[in-house]
Amino acid sequence: MEGMGLGLGAMGPQGPAGSFLAEVPAPGTALAEELDKRLLVHLRDGRKIIGILRSFDQFANLVLEGAVERIIVGNQYGDIPLGLNV
Repeated sequence: MEGMGLGLGAMGPQGPAGSFLAEVPAPGTALAEELDKRLLVHLRDGRKIIGILRSFDQFANLVLEGAVERIIVGNQYGDIPLGLNV
């Protein structure tokens, strides 16, 4: 079926006009834009870590400087200092 799925095929790399494919960044560039910015990272185990992104690798391992773990209970929260966190 023509036009089905996300294959690039004859439509080219950007897909049909107005397609979201034109907005997808190249791998790794999304994190590169966030270097030296304060981020909140939601881990798979439910923890929330806040820190300044200093580095990352191809596996999305992050180095966060000045990291804190944010604990949220109801409408209150507390931060546990972690320092430099990988």
